[in-house]
Amino acid sequence: MSTATVSQTFRVEGMHCESCVRRIEASVGEALERGQTASITLAPPEVTIEGDEPIDKDRISQAVQNAGDYRVQSEVEPDTTKQPEFDTEPDPSSTETEKSYYPLILMVGILLTGTLLIRWRTEWSTGEFMADFMGGFLMAFAFFKLLDLRGFAATFSMYDLVAKAWKPYAYVYPFIELGLGAAYLGRIFPTATNIVTIVVMLIGSIGVLNSLLNRRQIRCACMGTVINLPMSTVTLIEDVGMAAMAAGMLLMH
Repeated sequence: MSTATVSQTFRVEGMHCESCVRRIEASVGEALERGQTASITLAPPEVTIEGDEPIDKDRISQAVQNAGDYRVQSEVEPDTTKQPEFDTEPDPSSTETEKSYYPLILMVGILLTGTLLIRWRTEWSTGEFMADFMGGFLMAFAFFKLLDLRGFAATFSMYDLVAKAWKPYAYVYPFIELGLGAAYLGRIFPTATNIVTIVVMLIGSIGVLNSLLNRRQIRCACMGTVINLPMSTVTLIEDVGMAAMAAGMLLMH
C-alpha cells in the first residue's frame, strides 16, 4: 500500500530575483531528508516541500534564513476544494523532461559536428578528436557557469562532495574547467590534464550518484543556472563519460 504524499507550502519574505531562488534552493536542499523534494518559486515567493512525512516549520525557517536575508512568513493552507489534477489531466513530465534536456543535446550536437569537421580536414586521429571535443565541451560548460557564478556556486554546493565541505571550491570549479578546456585545445601537459580531469569528474560523479540514490530532485549545475537542467542519470553519464574519455587519452599517450 502506497503512502500519501504530504505537500507543504511556505510563504517567504525577501525574495527578489532568480539568484534568491538559487540560494534558497541550495540551503533548503541541505535540510531535506531522504524522499523529500523542494521547489522554490519567485512569483509567488514560496517554498513547497513534498515527502512521505511533514517537515517541521522551524527547520525550513532556519534553512531559509541560512540562505541570506530571507524569512518564512507563514505556512500556506492547502486548497481543499481543488480537485487533484492528475485525475483529470495527462502528466506532462515526459514533455517537460525533453524540453529540459534540449539545450544539452543541442550543445553536444554542435560541438560534435564542429569537432568532426575540424578532424575531417586533417588525418584522422581518435586521440586528437577526443582532445578537441573535450576542450570545446569543458570551455562551453565553463562559459554557462560563469554567467552566474554565485548562483552556480549555491546550486553546486548542494551535491558536490568537495563544495559541500569547502565552499570556495564551487567558485573555483568553473575556472578549473576553463583551464582544462584550454589545456586540451592547446595540447598543454596532456598527461597531467587527463589525470586532473579524471579526478575532478569522478569526484563530481560521486556527488551526483549520492543525490540520485537519495532521490533528491534538485537542479543540475553543469550548465549553470541560466538553463534549468534537472539532476538525473544523464548528469552521471556526463561525468563518468568525461572521466572515461580522459582515461582513454591517458592510455593512448
